[in-house]
Amino acid sequence: MKILLTGMMGCGKSSTSRILGQQLGMPVLDLDSRIEHLTQMTIPMIFSHHGEVGFRELEYQELGRILNWPGRAIIALGGGAICQERNRAIIVPPHVTIYLRCDVELLVARLESSRAQRPLLTTGVSDLRDRIVQLMGERQQWYEQADVVIDVHTDGRHLYSLRQWIRSLDRS
Repeated sequence: MKILLTGMMGCGKSSTSRILGQQLGMPVLDLDSRIEHLTQMTIPMIFSHHGEVGFRELEYQELGRILNWPGRAIIALGGGAICQERNRAIIVPPHVTIYLRCDVELLVARLESSRAQRPLLTTGVSDLRDRIVQLMGERQQWYEQADVVIDVHTDGRHLYSLRQWIRSLDRS
């Protein structure tokens, strides 16, 4: 079984997965980091050279590989991975998805300094807040279909909720 964290860029999928993996003794895989490692290119470079379509193909291929690995793991998905129909088609039980829901203002604060490294924030609407709202509107329907929805808090309360929920899987 794999536990997949999904949500908007900046919601804390990568950092949350690392903390949970350490606390629960589970391996952690970050999908975007794996793609960068495999291609020896940053995500912005992949978008620049191959476009979003090329990136989504790499994402699908690597997601398929890691979902087939034996054993349990926590996987941090990229913000748009769950929105792709063919990705959703391979994320089936026993795998579970957790949506890290984060409010717009927190996302704006977290993404302000890294906007240039996030290709989907540099296209379309020029105002960062407006772009985040636009992307959330496009993606919300897919995020909300997750098996579990957890509200992200800056004080880390969501980590306790996640840890308890994951531990409950061992008892069921």
